Amino acid sequence: MMSWVAMDRIVQREAASDPKYREQIAGRPLRSDARYLSDQELLAKLRAFGVEMDRPTLAQLSDEFLSAERIAEPLIERYVSETKRRGVECDWIWICLCTLWERWLPHKPSFEMLDDKIQAGYELVKSRNTVSACRVWLEAWKDVLHLMDKARLQSIIEFDELFRGTEAATGSRALSGPT
Repeated sequence: MMSWVAMDRIVQREAASDPKYREQIAGRPLRSDARYLSDQELLAKLRAFGVEMDRPTLAQLSDEFLSAERIAEPLIERYVSETKRRGVECDWIWICLCTLWERWLPHKPSFEMLDDKIQAGYELVKSRNTVSACRVWLEAWKDVLHLMDKARLQSIIEFDELFRGTEAATGSRALSGPT
């Protein structure tokens, strides 16, 4: 199963290159939509679903979970009716949590932030800046090790089964090189 961050990234890439697809997903919230909202606006969106969140609560949850997706799943189950779960509006719960985690807790890696670093490295390779890509990937590797320790994982295979990042969803670039 694909992670939400991978799905969001794939949808954004497709929408950027295909006007017809962009039209089809009109109204669907994406992580990029949250970047322009203030913390208060993000918190208001969460409250609209009945989710009360603040910095200390998110910090505590980030100690327990590896991703905003894992925090969002039980909140969606609890606060969003089953019929509305199929709608795109409940995507805002994950998007808000993900964005707030990045802003409030940048020193605590999440799967979403790790996936962003990995993809940033690939973008640097595409622009022929391999030294910078390696630096970004070294930081990403530190995050992998931190997340593995946090989850008490013993192998990269165990980690990959939980992570399910963009590369797992789109096929490994390691074998084929950058696109």
